[in-house]
Amino acid sequence: AILMVITGGLVLGLQDALVKAFSTYTSYWQFLAIRSTLSLTLVVSFSLIFFSTKALIPKSLILVIIRSLLLGICMICFFSGAVTLDFSLMIAGLYTYPLFITIMAKPLLGEKLNFSRVSGLTLGILGSFFILEPWRTEISYVQLLPICAGFFYACNIIFIKRFCAKESPMALETIRAIIFILISVLGIIYAENILSASIKSELHFISEGWPDITHLIMLICIVASISSLLGNILIIKGYQKADGSLLAPFDFLYLVFAVLWGRIFLGAWPSFFDFLGIILIILAGIISSLEVFKFRTIEPQ
Repeated sequence: AILMVITGGLVLGLQDALVKAFSTYTSYWQFLAIRSTLSLTLVVSFSLIFFSTKALIPKSLILVIIRSLLLGICMICFFSGAVTLDFSLMIAGLYTYPLFITIMAKPLLGEKLNFSRVSGLTLGILGSFFILEPWRTEISYVQLLPICAGFFYACNIIFIKRFCAKESPMALETIRAIIFILISVLGIIYAENILSASIKSELHFISEGWPDITHLIMLICIVASISSLLGNILIIKGYQKADGSLLAPFDFLYLVFAVLWGRIFLGAWPSFFDFLGIILIILAGIISSLEVFKFRTIEPQ
C-alpha cells in the first residue's frame, strides 16, 4: 500500500508539472475534456482485454458519482490559479490533504492514531511549510484555492475508504472520467457565456472555453491521461488496503517528486528551504514506516 501511494505521487507529480508548464497554451476545460476522454478509452480497453465489462460497473453508482464530484471540485480548485500561482504554492496548498485525512480518520473511519503516525504527519506538514515559504508573499484568495483542493481531495480519500472500499479501481476511474467529461462541457459553456470579466483576469486557466488545439497540447493530454489514470488507480488501491492515517505522511513525497518535475519542466532549482522541506518529508515517511516494520519483525508464536 505504501509503495502504491508513493508511485502514485510520482506519476501525478509529472502530470501536474506538465499542466502548469503548458497552462498558457490551453484551458482547463479543454485539457480536462481531452484527458478524461483518453482516460475513459484506456480504462475500457484495458478492462476488455484483461478483465471483463463487469470490472467497469460500480456496485453503488450513486456513491461512486459522489466520490467523482468531490474529486472534480478538488481539481477545479487546484488548477484554477495555475497560470498565476507558483508551482510550489500550488502543490504545498494541495498537500494539506494528509492533515485533513488524519483529522477525519478517527471520527469518520475509527482509525487509531499513535505516536509514529502523528509524528510523521507533523514533520510532513513542517516540510511542506518550508517548501511553500508563505513568508515570501501576501496571501490572496487565489492562493487559498489549492488548500480548498486539499480539503476536497481528503474528502475523496475518506469517501473511498468509507464507502467505496470494495469498488473496482476500474469502475471508479470509469465513472470519474465520465463525470469529468460532463464537468468539462459545463465548464466550457460557463466560461464562454457566463463567467465575469473580473474572474477572467485572475483565473485565466478556467476563463477560456475551447481555444485552438495544437499537436503539443494533444501530446501533453496523452501523457497526462496515462499519468492520471495510473496514479489514481495506485492511490485508490493503496488507501483501500491500509489506514489513511498511516499512508498520509507518505503522500507528502509527492512534494519531493513535484519539486523535481518542476525543475525538469519549469527550469527552477529547489531552494534551500525546498531541500529542507524534502529532508523533513522523507524523515516523516521513515518514522511512519517504523510501525509497519515493527509488525513485520514480530515472529508468530
